[in-house]
Amino acid sequence: MIMVGLWPLIQVGIYVAGNTKSSDFPTTRGAYDTSQNGGDAFVLKLDNELTNLLTSTFLGGSGSDVSYSLGFDASGNVYLSGGTKSSDFPTTLNACDTSYNGNSDVFISKFDSNLSAGVATPTPTPTPTPVQIDTTQPVGSININSGASYTNTRTVTLNLTATDDVGVTGYYVSNSFSTPAVSDSGWKSISSTTDYSADISYTLISVDGANTLYAWFKDAAGNVSDTASGSITLVTATTSTPTPTSTVTPEPTSTQSDEDLLEKYAPILYMHSEERLHPTNVEVMLENSELYEKKNLKDKRREKSPTLKMLMNDYNDDKYYLKLKNKAAKKAKKKEWKERQTVYARQIDLSEETSVLQYWFFYVYNDWGGTTKGGNKHEGDWEMIQIILKNKQPEHITYSIHEGGLELSWDSIEEIEDTHPIVYATKGGHGSWNKAGNHTWYQQAECLRCTDETDNKGDILYPESMSDADKYSYTIEKMSDWNDENNDWIYWKGYWGKQTMEKDVIDIGNSGPQSPPYVDYINEVEEGEKSQNGRWYDPISWGYNPNPVGYVICNSTNSKIIAYDEEENVMQLILQCSVAGICGYCSEIKAIYTNKDLQFEVYSLDGEEVTLKISRYNRDTKEVHEVEFDWLDIPKNGKATLTFSPKKNPDFEVKIDNDLDNVIDRTVMPDYSTQYQR
Repeated sequence: MIMVGLWPLIQVGIYVAGNTKSSDFPTTRGAYDTSQNGGDAFVLKLDNELTNLLTSTFLGGSGSDVSYSLGFDASGNVYLSGGTKSSDFPTTLNACDTSYNGNSDVFISKFDSNLSAGVATPTPTPTPTPVQIDTTQPVGSININSGASYTNTRTVTLNLTATDDVGVTGYYVSNSFSTPAVSDSGWKSISSTTDYSADISYTLISVDGANTLYAWFKDAAGNVSDTASGSITLVTATTSTPTPTSTVTPEPTSTQSDEDLLEKYAPILYMHSEERLHPTNVEVMLENSELYEKKNLKDKRREKSPTLKMLMNDYNDDKYYLKLKNKAAKKAKKKEWKERQTVYARQIDLSEETSVLQYWFFYVYNDWGGTTKGGNKHEGDWEMIQIILKNKQPEHITYSIHEGGLELSWDSIEEIEDTHPIVYATKGGHGSWNKAGNHTWYQQAECLRCTDETDNKGDILYPESMSDADKYSYTIEKMSDWNDENNDWIYWKGYWGKQTMEKDVIDIGNSGPQSPPYVDYINEVEEGEKSQNGRWYDPISWGYNPNPVGYVICNSTNSKIIAYDEEENVMQLILQCSVAGICGYCSEIKAIYTNKDLQFEVYSLDGEEVTLKISRYNRDTKEVHEVEFDWLDIPKNGKATLTFSPKKNPDFEVKIDNDLDNVIDRTVMPDYSTQYQR
């Protein structure tokens, strides 16, 4: 049941309107319609104390009927407006339009104050008045500090403007680009105006560097504007505002907490039952490796026994890499390597309220894939998870998975003692997952369909502070105060593992990675350069949008989707991704990493309406396209087809085949569609 409005009438009662699929929804004798005919609209009347149901009626036909607004006249008659998909929706003689025209029609109905069958009779010679439904969305903009490029304080002024033919009634500002629902709690109400302009004080939550904020505006009819955005660079490291040509290299800062948050929220790692490797101390890698320099013809060995001090003082350049010694390489590929379990942790305090905890796991070898799965066997492997705290309480967690990630609300995950999140590590590849089982992900560069295997039957790694005697324990090495100015080894620019070379070209998927500050899957970055927008330097942006490129899909639990590429190769079947929170918080993976146009076939498992939202980010053009279908009516034995292509299908309309006879019976436009530059 969805409540869409309630209005008190003094000494008369309180009316409520909505829609329901309940066949036993309470109605009263003498009401206009006491039989439920499908997904019906309803109107009911309660006394002023809300203790007695005075009258209640259904309204609708055999299809879905939804009420949107409720009104009254001076005589106490009740007016209800909404939408219907019923060809037999009840109409009256001499009404403006008594014919159902397909898709979803607008309706207006009139009842007397008792909602009885005796609806007011039309005058003998009515003059129909067309009803104008507000479907035009507001148009708005956001500037930060009147368009300034830099600020040295976190408190800034947002210059908001918006226009709407009927009236702007609210605005929403966020550092996440996901469009909010009209019902979200973050909306700020304003007095309805066709021309809105205001300066709003706002506190930035990110560290020094570029900050982008997004704004939306809504009207009384629930129309939401396209995404508006504004950016400003925060520089608190200097006392004067830099010129636009200045180069600022911000470092995360930390403050001493009265409790050890890194220990408190340290993860529990569930390794796969067939996993041979544990996250280990990087010095284990050094003790079993030699240091090489990349050369055009033949790589040259520089050190037989490198140390961390050597790496930072003498070889801090991306032309160097570590290579496991032959005996150690054989051990990494075939035998167990469970030595000196270590988790590297850092706390980044972004404001008095917001902190980020990162936990990094280093493995001496990645044994995932092979020729049948796109390669990806290499020495050295960095994985991680991230937790966002508000007032020292966990709110959000992101699991890093290969080149992307899975972001979830804290209350949707498994944890121990309410503070230690459980991480299920992928067999061989060590990607971090939120639950046990086989997980499917997609990536054009390595494989169209990749499967990560996790389970809860292998070794369990606890932090030393809570480890049981019969379990593996790990040491937490804290990096919160590390920075490159102090020559801390995490800022080594070389590679943690052998580089597969062929005429000085790295074979992607078979070479060891760089250190975390120099890896950025979200934006292109030159080798050896700092990744200002990735996990290390911009943890908030990465945490809420960890996937680098491609599609993010959310669909209701009563649906399934099959994705195809342009050559009609099946990408994968996608099932039961719940639509809760911003774009799903899906418990299953919801990303397809590809720049290709895709075609989606959507099926309803029960014949009921399907909710579908798809967002696509194109790294080449920096464009984001988002579409949403809120009430997509697909017969149980039919299908809907969406070609997600701005060129071939610019309106992103869906084609419906009611009975799978390959004949298009109707087309449906999205309830919401937007495009913007990231």
